[in-house]
Amino acid sequence: MTAAAKDPDAAARGSEVVLVVEDEPTVRVPIVRTLRNCGFTVLEAANGAEALRMVAGRQGTIACVVTDVMMPEMKGTELVEALRLASPKMCAVFISGLPAELAGVDYESIGGAAFLTKPFALAALADQVRALIEGA
Repeated sequence: MTAAAKDPDAAARGSEVVLVVEDEPTVRVPIVRTLRNCGFTVLEAANGAEALRMVAGRQGTIACVVTDVMMPEMKGTELVEALRLASPKMCAVFISGLPAELAGVDYESIGGAAFLTKPFALAALADQVRALIEGA
């Protein structure tokens, strides 16, 4: 991740619940820290199966999921599909080291979704989450 494009302190603010699912801790930890610093309540998981277990008995709505596209056991698109069974209005930000077309994500047809190619500015991610939540 890079902060060069925008100061993380100037990122969009929020208080909603955001689920971050990323198998690489060096990517997940800065994302979680940035979103928390922006006021979001953040849940974090290392993979799709862990995320599904985490939210299974949870009360309350998850406003947005930020997920890596390619992870062990379950792709990010499969995770979002499963999560939307319980929360159809939940928005999603897909992240990948590959462009969307190479990662196999047609996020425009998914609705309420966006795609960011790694590396990205952390503040830009927070802004994208805020924009999607407001558009939901």
